[in-house]
Amino acid sequence: MRFNRHGDTLTVTGILEDPVYLATPYVLTEVFRLTTNPNGFPATACEPIEELARLHEDPTLAPSYLPGKHPALNEVTQKYNIPLEAVLGGPETMYPEYRKKLKDAYVLPPPVAPPRNN
Repeated sequence: MRFNRHGDTLTVTGILEDPVYLATPYVLTEVFRLTTNPNGFPATACEPIEELARLHEDPTLAPSYLPGKHPALNEVTQKYNIPLEAVLGGPETMYPEYRKKLKDAYVLPPPVAPPRNN
C-alpha cells in the first residue's frame, strides 16, 4: 500500500502480487478528497441489515464450487466452439496475437437458422 497526499487529494495505491492465482500483479488505485465540512452528510440513518438471513440455516442458498468443478464451466465452450483455455482467459488472451494460437483449435459454430414466421 502506498499513500500519497498532494494538497487536499489523497491517492491510495495497492499492489497485490500472487503468483498462484494472478498472472500479473493486480494494481488498485483510489483517490480521496479532503472535505472541509465533515458534517455535511445527509440526515438519514444508515443501519446495516442482514440481507441473507437464512444463509446460515441453508448453505445451498449461495453455492460455491471448487476450481474446475462448476457445472456451467463448459457452457460457453460448447455453444461457441471456443477452447476452454481461451474462455478462462489470462493475460495472453487479450492480445490479437492470441488468435494465431487459436486458429487450429477454433471451429466456427453452425449458422443460426432464420426465425420462422407463424
